[in-house]
Amino acid sequence: MRYTVNVSDIEDALISLGGEAKTWDIQDEVLRLHCSGGVPENYKDKRTFRQTIQRKIEEHCPEAAGFDNVKKAPKFIRVSRALYRHVDGSNQKEFTAIEEIEEIEGLLEGAIKAIFVNAYERNPDARRKCIRHHGWACKVCGLDFKAVYGELGRDFIHVHHIKPLKEIKGRYKVDPEKDLVPLCANCHAMSHRADPPLSVEKLKEVLRRSFNK
Repeated sequence: MRYTVNVSDIEDALISLGGEAKTWDIQDEVLRLHCSGGVPENYKDKRTFRQTIQRKIEEHCPEAAGFDNVKKAPKFIRVSRALYRHVDGSNQKEFTAIEEIEEIEGLLEGAIKAIFVNAYERNPDARRKCIRHHGWACKVCGLDFKAVYGELGRDFIHVHHIKPLKEIKGRYKVDPEKDLVPLCANCHAMSHRADPPLSVEKLKEVLRRSFNK
């Protein structure tokens, strides 16, 4: 089969990989998603295919020499050599779950504590759609990590699932715009200190009362 590498397919592959991946992993995912796993006949080998992918990524990467944001929209961030992240913040590694299990009786200090992960919050596509709709600022306190921390804070925000997991019965399709909301790490944690978790409106009220003392 013949196939031409395009930016949209690279984005799909990177998001499928969790938002951050090495070039060779992106290559394999593009091949899996769009080429039935094999190298298209119009490319010499995997190396040539990977080089084409990396060139396409670099064309939309602000860190690349000669990048022109007038001609090309920024779509990827170069994290390190051959490691790229999608600009929509789909990378999940820093977004740990807030909903922890209760302490196990007799658990020794320093031992590992298990954490239940809310799959809706960690789903790359759901996160991307939530942030695209709501933006990067915390819906409670308004914190925008990039505005405060510069490049260090770029593409960082937690995504909070509004409906408590215990209330979900059977199959459930999440609506990223209505069921998910971006929260900073502090507000996310404070929301989950209550059972059920505090709503955005309630948490805003708590903040207002605190600052108006």
